[in-house]
Amino acid sequence: DALGQAHAWWCIGRAIDGAVAAAGAVADGAVFVAEVVADTTAYVFSDEALFIGWFSGGVGDILAGLGQMGMLRFGPGGELIAQGIAKPINNLALDIAAVVYGNTYGKYMGIQTGVAQNSPVAIVAAAVIPNTGNYTGAGVGTDQIPNGYVPFAGKDTRSENAANKHDKALDDKLISPGKAHANWVWDSYFGPGTEPGPIGQAIRAAGTIPFLIGAMVQWNDGEKK
Repeated sequence: DALGQAHAWWCIGRAIDGAVAAAGAVADGAVFVAEVVADTTAYVFSDEALFIGWFSGGVGDILAGLGQMGMLRFGPGGELIAQGIAKPINNLALDIAAVVYGNTYGKYMGIQTGVAQNSPVAIVAAAVIPNTGNYTGAGVGTDQIPNGYVPFAGKDTRSENAANKHDKALDDKLISPGKAHANWVWDSYFGPGTEPGPIGQAIRAAGTIPFLIGAMVQWNDGEKK
C-alpha cells in the first residue's frame, strides 16, 4: 500500500544518508591522516628535527631536488641537491668549529669573568664546564658580548638560542634561576632554531641533568614579585 511504499522510501533515504555520512567521515579521516603524514615527513626532513635535523635537513633538500628534476626543472632541482649534499657537511664543520671556539677563546673569556668577579667558583666552573658557540658554557654569553667579545659567526641552533635566553633571564631577573634552568632544558630540545650537530647535542645532553637539578633546587629563589 501507499503507506508501506512511503516507509520503504524513507528507509532507503535514511540508508543513503548514512552511507553518505560514513563516506564523508572516511574521507575526513583520510585527509587527517594524510595531513599528519605530510607534516611528520616535513618535520623529519627539516633542519629542526630533534637529534637528526643537522643531517636530515640535507636529505630533505635532496628529495625536494629530485622532485624538481621529475618535473623537468633541472636548474632548481640541481641547486637543491647540491645544497642538500653540502648542508650536513657544513653543519658538522660549524659544530666542530663552535666547540673549538667555545673551549679556547670562550673559556679564556669565561675565566676572565671569574677573575674579574674574584670568584674561585666561577673560575673553576668556566674552566671545567664544556663550551660551544657564544652562549653555551659558564661565564660566557650576554655578559661578554658588550665588552669586546668577538662572537662566533655560526648558525642559530636551538641550544644557542636557549643559552642566550637563559643568560638574559638570569641577568634581568625576569624569573627565578630555577625556572630559567627549566626553560633552558625545554628550549634546548624544543625551542626555536636549527638542531645542533652531534657534538653540540652531546654538550646539551651533559647539561640536561644538572640544569634539571638546578631547576628543582632554585625554583623560587630571588624571583621578582
